[in-house]
Amino acid sequence: MRTGRFEHEDAGRAPRPGENVCGVLVRAHPGHAAPVRRGLAALPGTEVHHVTDDERLVVTVEETPENPANETMTAIHNVEGVLSVALVYHEQTDDPEAVIEEAS
Repeated sequence: MRTGRFEHEDAGRAPRPGENVCGVLVRAHPGHAAPVRRGLAALPGTEVHHVTDDERLVVTVEETPENPANETMTAIHNVEGVLSVALVYHEQTDDPEAVIEEAS
């Protein structure tokens, strides 16, 4: 995974086939950035990269075997103190094995 909580040697590498990576901008209610950050850190496959002075959080969501990215995105909406969530980047790489099977 490319988030810092996982394998640091993966930093800057291209996504592996079958990966699902989302860049998310989360807006916290005034005065709630710290608890929102803690709530996001508890979600699987998430990493908070930056918190702005006006309570916006830059977050990466990566799909894990246990949690699809869409379920994690839904869970972000349910973190107490979250005002809004915006998907600003998405990349899903294709599984080359699946492509080969479909072509056969």
